[in-house]
Amino acid sequence: MSNTMRPTKPGTLTLTSRPAKRSAANRSARPARSDESAATSKPFQRAPAGQSRGVSNAGKTEAFERRAIESKGAARRATEAKSGGPKATERQSSGRAASDRKPSDRKPGERKPGERKPGERKPDDRKPDDRKPEDRKRGDRYGAKSQAGGPKASAKGAVARPVRNTPERRDRSNPSAQAAASNTDRLAKRLAAELPCSRGDAERYIEGGWVTVDGKVQEEPGLRVAPSQVVSLMPGARLEEGRPVTVLVHKPAGMYADDQPGSARDLILPENLMPGDRSGQRYLKRMFNGLKLVTPLERAASGLVVYSQEYAVARKLVEEGRHVEQEYIAHVEGKLSEADLARMQRGMAYEGRAATPMKVSWQNENHLRFALKSPPPGFIEALCDAAGLRLLALRRLRIGRLPMAGLAAGQWRYRLDYERF
Repeated sequence: MSNTMRPTKPGTLTLTSRPAKRSAANRSARPARSDESAATSKPFQRAPAGQSRGVSNAGKTEAFERRAIESKGAARRATEAKSGGPKATERQSSGRAASDRKPSDRKPGERKPGERKPGERKPDDRKPDDRKPEDRKRGDRYGAKSQAGGPKASAKGAVARPVRNTPERRDRSNPSAQAAASNTDRLAKRLAAELPCSRGDAERYIEGGWVTVDGKVQEEPGLRVAPSQVVSLMPGARLEEGRPVTVLVHKPAGMYADDQPGSARDLILPENLMPGDRSGQRYLKRMFNGLKLVTPLERAASGLVVYSQEYAVARKLVEEGRHVEQEYIAHVEGKLSEADLARMQRGMAYEGRAATPMKVSWQNENHLRFALKSPPPGFIEALCDAAGLRLLALRRLRIGRLPMAGLAAGQWRYRLDYERF
């Protein structure tokens, strides 16, 4: 032990002691292990890679879960003993209302009254007459502040569209038709056996409109025919691959322009083909395979819309549509000053799109002519509202270099090979 003087208070010293440092001789002198302890002790070994020493995390987790299960079981047995057995507990929990039960009492998957499933939207319980004016989409109806809901209107005012009653849908609901189909063959199989030809050639003949069944042209290779029906190949039939087509339609106002039933696509019928069509195309069902709308038009507007199977046309009007100029005639009500007209010609930002210059001029005292590049639906109506005009009607006359000349409302025609947008 060594003594040191350590100050405690100003002006006083205290004598303290601390253990002396061990000398080198003392540090080197350690008790020797006996031979028995040296033999039983094992040298330190490093654990293999990926394996920890001691208890693993998996073992700790299993032990924790086992203790949790045992504690829950003990609590359940104690509750059953107090309430008179498991049946009494079940009666008590089931007798309570679903909203009064604790979350732990509910069965897996059981929800509270009125609770929605994950991802389920809240239903719109407002009546059509209670809808707010902002619920109406632009372009549904011009010159109206709100959209009236009729008996066929949905919760958001959209008109209910018809469902096509296809032959397949009728056959599924008719047991007698299913029984009769068991004694029939596919039209392609029957034609291939009678010509004879391969099954692929038979399908191309049928899809090309060269095969008749009992004197009526059929274009479905999967059509079921009975042994008593007469299948024949028309004179002049030739094997040819179907070419993709592009169709120009004059959509009337109030009709949807999309790919759904009840839209302007339903106007593409043989009786609605424009008289004097010079394309030479035959009307076939396969022209509807992959036929898509490439020039959207709002419902309240009328004019030219384009449906196409051609990739080049779809790319030009959809992916590069911002470079294609379109021409519209708008029937408006109100007065427009020269300053407002110049402001309209400079364009207006709309739905995140920057303002772009356009051509706006008076065609007569009630009609404005717009020439702009692929406006989004509702843009012209918003532009007229900003200028203090009321839009009454809108018609699209031209898309690119193709005009609507010669097409009456509800008619259609094929795009000619030399025509370009």
